[in-house]
Amino acid sequence: MSEEEKGSEEADEGTGEAGEGTPADTPEPEKKKVRRKPIWVCVPVEFEEIAEEDDEGNLVSVRQPTKYAIERCEPKKKEVLAVLKRYEIDILNIDTVLMFRADPLKFDVENQLNIRW
Repeated sequence: MSEEEKGSEEADEGTGEAGEGTPADTPEPEKKKVRRKPIWVCVPVEFEEIAEEDDEGNLVSVRQPTKYAIERCEPKKKEVLAVLKRYEIDILNIDTVLMFRADPLKFDVENQLNIRW
């Protein structure tokens, strides 16, 4: 068997020496740590009856939330479900519950507050 055939067999089997095409000891890239924003769950605690017009022009009484309780949760399903259970919210009918992801804002009292639109 010639050296070329022997070298190609070793390359096929992966037993040959590391050549130009095989990377030797390449450092693995560091995994990027994913930081998720907390979930804010806003649960209505007070309601008010208001009158709205329906499609036929009749006034209908509708309950709308007027006051919300805000809970901060880590982005985990169990924590969000625990908050909903604490307020006795049925997870199949949560039309008045608001949920969103955001970082908390720090409102410090200062001498001057610049608001830019």
